[in-house]
Amino acid sequence: PKTKLLKLKLEELDLKNVLILVDDLDKNIYLSSRNLAGVEVKSVNTVDPVSLIGNDKVLATFGALKRLEEALS
Repeated sequence: PKTKLLKLKLEELDLKNVLILVDDLDKNIYLSSRNLAGVEVKSVNTVDPVSLIGNDKVLATFGALKRLEEALS
């Protein structure tokens, strides 16, 4: 749950303006990302089209992709 660790990982992946999509919003990921500019965290339940197209990249967990796929089918 450290902002520094998340920032290092995002830099390693070359992600600047990114939406992190998770299956269940975790307190640690929220706390780690809230002070990072250009980083938005949303759960599958709260994601909206504006968030999806408003960011350059989307980083999603496997569980989030499965839940999104189920919701759209």
